[in-house]
Amino acid sequence: MSSLSGRKLRSLGLASALGLAAVLLWLAWPRRGVRADDGRASATTKHGRRARSALRRGGGDRGAALAAARSAHAAAIASSGAAAQVAKGELVVKAPWGSGAGALGRRRAHESNPESPMSVAIDRQGRVAVLDQVNGRLTRYDRSGRQVGSVALDTTTAQDVSFDADGRALVLDRHTRRDVQIFDADGKRVGSVPLVGGKVSEAGTVSGVFSDADGIYVEVGNDQVVRVADSAGQPTGGQETIPGRPTRDGKLVVRAGIVQRDSGRVYVQAHERQRSKPGQGMLAHALVWETPLRLAAPVIEILMLDSDRQGNVYLAVEIGRRDEATNRMVDQATIVVKLDGKRGALVGDLRLPSTLANPAETFRPLAVTDAGEVVQMLASSEGVTVRRYQF
Repeated sequence: MSSLSGRKLRSLGLASALGLAAVLLWLAWPRRGVRADDGRASATTKHGRRARSALRRGGGDRGAALAAARSAHAAAIASSGAAAQVAKGELVVKAPWGSGAGALGRRRAHESNPESPMSVAIDRQGRVAVLDQVNGRLTRYDRSGRQVGSVALDTTTAQDVSFDADGRALVLDRHTRRDVQIFDADGKRVGSVPLVGGKVSEAGTVSGVFSDADGIYVEVGNDQVVRVADSAGQPTGGQETIPGRPTRDGKLVVRAGIVQRDSGRVYVQAHERQRSKPGQGMLAHALVWETPLRLAAPVIEILMLDSDRQGNVYLAVEIGRRDEATNRMVDQATIVVKLDGKRGALVGDLRLPSTLANPAETFRPLAVTDAGEVVQMLASSEGVTVRRYQF
């Protein structure tokens, strides 16, 4: 009896130990849930919960949406390593510093980093546009890199530019004009949209300008996206919001964020693009897929979230690590990840030269063409280069 009781006690002790180990393993296992961070395009925990409630409220096959999200998750984690070799790319633009023809402006400051061209964008013809705000102009280049014209701006504090489907340039100035200026394909100013109003309480919190068939949007605080104008460029009052940036195929809105900076964990989330009708009110944008990614090094900053004409989604992240001996960032690189727009599955990745190694201030240093090429603008002591990369 005593021997049997001892065996029972030992069995119970082993079972308890195994149960405790299972609980500890479950607690330590990485979660798929969205967590807030202060990255360039990070989402808040509140919006993570909102995404899941939207999935519950939205129509369609919720089981299929969840299965697609889980499938994308598995593929992303299995392919977590970034490309080891830096892609060479094709040199498109090489411009020296200056104010004359063919040059781009740089503004030096005693107490801050020098200011170089803030943004690069691609129009519907594949031409490169560089926002040369220091010289008060938007300079355009054809696909071969030949300068084909410039648009004069009445401000030197513009920070972002994008193009709508009609080829109009949308120029964002958060500081002086506090609006989005609209220029037609010929460079003529055809309108402007004030930033402050409705969901936008302060112009300085705007972090980007975007567009789709329904109008013009601004992103506020790297978080909510507010519709500020209709497709004709007429102000709407800024009351309507969507849970991410609109994709060019018109089917999704996407958002991205940092889950855990030191371990290189980020996520991309896509919601179904719902369009409201007059009197319909706010709509639930159902979650279509969510893809977590683990990069090869700690995350410094999210640099870009964009799409191509087919709806594929592109995320650019600056990675690197801090050398404890010198307290400087080393092994920096820009990683660009391409995700399939339908399921969020990882298609491929590119390793580009570091975007942030040069201290010059920029706002949108990368862009994607309709065909899925990635364009990177870099500043150096000699001037500015723009290179085009393909997957």
